[in-house]
Amino acid sequence: MDKAALVSVDLARGARILQILDAAGLGVNVALWAVLGDYEDWRLLLSSRKFDAAGPIGGYGLLHDALDAAGFTLTQLSQLG
Repeated sequence: MDKAALVSVDLARGARILQILDAAGLGVNVALWAVLGDYEDWRLLLSSRKFDAAGPIGGYGLLHDALDAAGFTLTQLSQLG
């Protein structure tokens, strides 16, 4: 199956997420868009030492807390992939 193109709307949302995480002091070391074998669309992958230190559940908590505090809704997040 053909993969959907990564479009400027996705890139803008990804850039906004990185701005939010930077402002929250989460120090993202790696951010990339990728199509993974388990999914048929683009996914924004993020890596941060703070995410690693918090563990899988705690890392997602840090991410969601920062996005929520910035008013970035789950609807906006789910539109990423």
